[in-house]
Amino acid sequence: MEEDMASANIVYFDLETQKSAAEVGGWDHIRDMKMSVGVTYSTTRKTYEIYGEDRVNELIDELMRADLVVGFNHIRFDYEVLYGYTVLDLSQAPSLDLMLDLQKKYSITAFHWMLWPAPVWEVKKPQRAFRRLNGSSREKCSK
Repeated sequence: MEEDMASANIVYFDLETQKSAAEVGGWDHIRDMKMSVGVTYSTTRKTYEIYGEDRVNELIDELMRADLVVGFNHIRFDYEVLYGYTVLDLSQAPSLDLMLDLQKKYSITAFHWMLWPAPVWEVKKPQRAFRRLNGSSREKCSK
């Protein structure tokens, strides 16, 4: 098993978009945000690769060939952006989405991630920040 993982092509992946959710009419229109840049690190190549929108098909090919794609919210967000460029089913690529793992382990919702405009260690009173942003009580913050 360790030998298999040592030779596996693990691809770490992230992308940035050209437009925000507000610019495309909300989170139901993620595909319309368009890819600005995609970045991968391949454990086989041992290098980073930067893909502009003009190379989006090369990025998709790399993800589909990977033994494992690792990212943060890439299944729900990054793949959805890429669906604006392909008919391939990206969910067929073996994936480890760290956000999904954290959600399962700590019952964290995607909304919690959006609450922190600054790194958590810079927020002095997180419950107060939560109430201010969400208008909710302290009890809701702990859920």
